[in-house]
Amino acid sequence: RVTGVETSSLPPGSPSALLHRFLNYAAYKLRYVAMVSPQLTSVFQWLFSILELRGRTTRVRARQGVILAAGGFIFNRKMVANYAPAYVRGTPLGTVGDDGSGIQLGEEAGGSTAHMDRVSAWRFLSPPEAMVKGILVDSQGTRFCNEQLYGAQIGETMVQNHGGRATLIIDANIWRLARRGIGRGKTWWFQAMVALINLYLNIRRANTIEELAARCGIPAANLLGTVETYNHVVQ
Repeated sequence: RVTGVETSSLPPGSPSALLHRFLNYAAYKLRYVAMVSPQLTSVFQWLFSILELRGRTTRVRARQGVILAAGGFIFNRKMVANYAPAYVRGTPLGTVGDDGSGIQLGEEAGGSTAHMDRVSAWRFLSPPEAMVKGILVDSQGTRFCNEQLYGAQIGETMVQNHGGRATLIIDANIWRLARRGIGRGKTWWFQAMVALINLYLNIRRANTIEELAARCGIPAANLLGTVETYNHVVQ
């Protein structure tokens, strides 16, 4: 039934196109803020829709089919809740243009969807490099992956199999090594910001494993067994 595509684009170099480009840049920079304030995402999407009313219509006939390459749907929280509810609590990775409109257009034309539950979740432990010397455990105190895995692998494992929550167990020596691993020439500013937040704010301190487990809401016996096994293996 699909015989072509109708597109709308702003004239290159026009005031509307320049403003659209600026808003797109601003929206990209503020995408993490938009997660905290969904209203901000709605404002940007409303501004885009107003500007796009000034677009010029072009129709293209397709003889064999149409390919829609319009991004994902991570900034459409309703679609995330419907197709990938395990990822709702995560910070969106993308731009406000990833609102699922391309997918919905394909569905309206009779297309079917698949693999909609596939979402890329990232959780990097490093930099600083010293953090991978810790023990990553789930809510039950069980170590569930190699801490040196790529952040997307860690994130996927956390969300798919461990409720999206994990705790990195480190000692005072690792903490000091990590702190020395932050600075000019060692980390980018955004990496340093996340690392400092984790080292000083997103942290629980204790003198014993049992006390630490209580503060983190983890079964003490499980965490103690995990730490003892880990230390025995790495010796």
